Amino acid sequence: MRISSAVLLAVIIVSFAGHETNEHRACVSHVETLAYPKLAQTAHITGEAVVRVTINEAGKVEKAEAISGPPILLKYAVANVGGWTFSPPESAPQTETITFQFEIGDTPETKFTADLPHRVEILAPPVELQSQQSR
Repeated sequence: MRISSAVLLAVIIVSFAGHETNEHRACVSHVETLAYPKLAQTAHITGEAVVRVTINEAGKVEKAEAISGPPILLKYAVANVGGWTFSPPESAPQTETITFQFEIGDTPETKFTADLPHRVEILAPPVELQSQQSR
């Protein structure tokens, strides 16, 4: 199951209501649709994919670089975060580190939680492989 960017952004805005902080955090204005990479889900590959992004004066991701994690999850995370947009930073360029946590668990459908811009968690159900019957 995929979740729309608008739904995810609405959940994130609600989760931050009432939270104040002195540290400057980049404000995410658009998140690409999230999903668990099918090949990784089928192979039961889990873990953290850490990506560092550089945000330009217009709030666009200028550069997304893989820092650590399983290669298949890193490839997905770098591609996904490259399509995000942020509100223009006070001083550009601005760098943020984003951790994507990929887990497979006992859930009927894929679920997402986020603490943007620093963390995205994706929990997906296990993929059941169908065996071929010999004839």
